[in-house]
Amino acid sequence: MSTSFTVLSKSRWLPSIRREHALTREAIRNNLAVQFIEAPNDVRAVRHHPLQWATEIRGVTEDRDGVLVTRRATVVPGHKNDLAARLDVTLLRRALSPRLSANPLVSYLPWQWPASSGSSHRVFDCTDPWPHLFAHRERAVRDQMLRISQEADEIIVVSNDLADYFPGRVVRVIPNGVDEALLATPPIAPPGNLVMLYLGTLSERLDFELLGRVLSASPQWSLELVGPCSFRGFGSEPSTELLEFLGRFSGRVALHDPVSRAAAQVYIDRCDLMIAPTFREYAVGQSSMKTFDAAARGRQVLSTSAVTAGTSTSPAQVFADDAESWSNVLRTYELTNSAMIEIRSWAEQQTWSVRFEDWISYVVLK
Repeated sequence: MSTSFTVLSKSRWLPSIRREHALTREAIRNNLAVQFIEAPNDVRAVRHHPLQWATEIRGVTEDRDGVLVTRRATVVPGHKNDLAARLDVTLLRRALSPRLSANPLVSYLPWQWPASSGSSHRVFDCTDPWPHLFAHRERAVRDQMLRISQEADEIIVVSNDLADYFPGRVVRVIPNGVDEALLATPPIAPPGNLVMLYLGTLSERLDFELLGRVLSASPQWSLELVGPCSFRGFGSEPSTELLEFLGRFSGRVALHDPVSRAAAQVYIDRCDLMIAPTFREYAVGQSSMKTFDAAARGRQVLSTSAVTAGTSTSPAQVFADDAESWSNVLRTYELTNSAMIEIRSWAEQQTWSVRFEDWISYVVLK
């Protein structure tokens, strides 16, 4: 059985809030060695950190609590065009640890897939409807996913809705899970402060027009936004649309820096309701981490209907698709104690340790 593997992540190691972070931590707990290769800084970093960018162009690896984390740099993000993808793959190959590169490798981004060539066991873990997220490159991304269909030893998806991207292949459906740190203490009743919480990445996926209409129709409610910004063309900064939204509802909407899932408990416990106002075309096929976070603390998530947990049903979800329906939910919203107990019980069956048992069986070589 393999005792090590490599992760080509779509994220940085910190903040550790995504699927690949949770699965990596579970691997370390199970005495497996992991090289976690971060998403790269691109040439925009030269202006602020030129020496760091130059150093990271070949990859810099350090031990972080038992995980070999590789920081790296590229010129242009690989999703931009074919040339950028080829260059990023070349640089990514250099960052692979010689000690681990021949072992199983898990890739998360379709345009990075060629970098996995040469690994003893190639796995693609599909978390998003990538062609829809990069509509300007949809044909190229679909072609990359077809190549994965032909070459991958295993294909894992977070929702069966993503299986269509891999025609002719058996896919392994393993949804996201619950961070057990959020289960360490009993849930507490909603404080009744009429606070909504959005926990996650802020990007074009969010329907700020819907949120604006809901807040206008529900003046007693306020909103907290917690998470990193990832808007195209803005790097890690808020987009113009988000800044206008914050200005329009100044005093009722607060933007907070990203936090770890364990630290997110403070925000979840002090809200009455979590939300996921995601455009349908961006949500289909996803396994919403927000749903699992909410359930762990006995909360529900008010979502547009395409936002699912990747499981058959979840008592943590309430669905509505337009501003009027959202406002109607808020007008009479109440979470009973029995509902909170049911939600928490569901969460306890959805932990990352449970997910890892299935996931690792397709990753390591026996």
